[in-house]
Amino acid sequence: MLQLKTILEHKPELIEQATTSGYVVDLMNEIDQYGTQGDAERMLRHLGYTGPIPTGDK
Repeated sequence: MLQLKTILEHKPELIEQATTSGYVVDLMNEIDQYGTQGDAERMLRHLGYTGPIPTGDK
């Protein structure tokens, strides 16, 4: 989660422009696997992110 938070704080465009098999999507999937489904998105929204949430569907 710390890595995703750091990306949000310093390079939020990496989240907005994330590709299907890219690092950000893989990281979010890992976060969701270790917690509950949607944890990564909830954390981003809690921290103020309002852009699109990357998924493996692109």
